[in-house]
Amino acid sequence: MSKMSVIKDAAEKAFEAESSRTEYLLGKAEKIVAAVGAVTGFQLFGYKNQLLNWLALMCLGLALLFALLAMRVKEFGSYPRENELLDKLSSDEITEEIEEQAISKVLLRAREQNACLNDQNATLLARSGFFLLLGFLLSVAAQMVGAFK
Repeated sequence: MSKMSVIKDAAEKAFEAESSRTEYLLGKAEKIVAAVGAVTGFQLFGYKNQLLNWLALMCLGLALLFALLAMRVKEFGSYPRENELLDKLSSDEITEEIEEQAISKVLLRAREQNACLNDQNATLLARSGFFLLLGFLLSVAAQMVGAFK
């Protein structure tokens, strides 16, 4: 196996790993949205006009906003569209090693683009999780304060 084949295989694995990370982050965002909905429902069910209730709802709203921002469709990198790559590499003068190098560059460029987008999504989801936890704690505190009045 040539050196370029090894590089191409590694680039394909890196691209697939980043694609798996994208799916994981999307699943995490969906779970946070569901949790925000559940906590907000409980919060509204026992709603009393208190400062803690307003703060809890505001935090839950921020959690939902960050989760939805993480779920936005973005420009994820992938293989070139249509026959662009084939047209570039179809010349008889291009060797197999040059073809593998070109494919590796495409994969690594797409992987880097996807990694940057996934890093942004992970940051948004971390913020969303923080506000979900804060909203939940404020909601519990509001219920406890309301129970002792």
